[in-house]
Amino acid sequence: MNEPIAETIKPALTFIGESAASRRGSEKQMKIPDSREEIMRRVFLGVLTIALMSLLAAPAALAQRDTAEADIDGKQISIDYGRPSLAGRDMLGQMQPGQVWRMGMNSATMLRTETPLMFGDARVEPGSYRLWARLAENGQWELILSSNPGWYDGGASDVAVVPFETGSTDEKVEQFTIEIETDGRLGAIVCTWDMLKLTAGFSAP
Repeated sequence: MNEPIAETIKPALTFIGESAASRRGSEKQMKIPDSREEIMRRVFLGVLTIALMSLLAAPAALAQRDTAEADIDGKQISIDYGRPSLAGRDMLGQMQPGQVWRMGMNSATMLRTETPLMFGDARVEPGSYRLWARLAENGQWELILSSNPGWYDGGASDVAVVPFETGSTDEKVEQFTIEIETDGRLGAIVCTWDMLKLTAGFSAP
């Protein structure tokens, strides 16, 4: 080979040789994972991530629900409901006359009673009932007990409709709250939110 040409291409040949040797060394050091093992590893990590996220979210979800409880002569009365927060909003001020509200958030607000209850002249037998609040055309709030656990059906499943006694709280209530108060065979469902207090009385015959 012509000496000037050989001297010119010698560095290039040396570089190519060193690069090939380097790649062979790297391939010896790097283990290429089995494709099936890699897929299983990724699936496992994905399932683990979802499980951890669910565990972290569960306490927050549970914290948004509560149960008001009371008893009359050993018979249990309870209301399971969601607890929305104001978060700077005028939630009740958005209600329009004639609208119904689920009295909570997310899942239905449910009254369960082991004893018959009288709401005004309406007798409510032991069982489970969905609760709604309605702002009447005259601005009066009403409590609705419905035998339909689903969406409000326009009154077809109403068991009792009673007016709330409207009052105000001493201070703003950030998170919607329901309480059941009892005194002997008399009781009341008391709802407070923002500065509003709604009370519906009942009795156990």
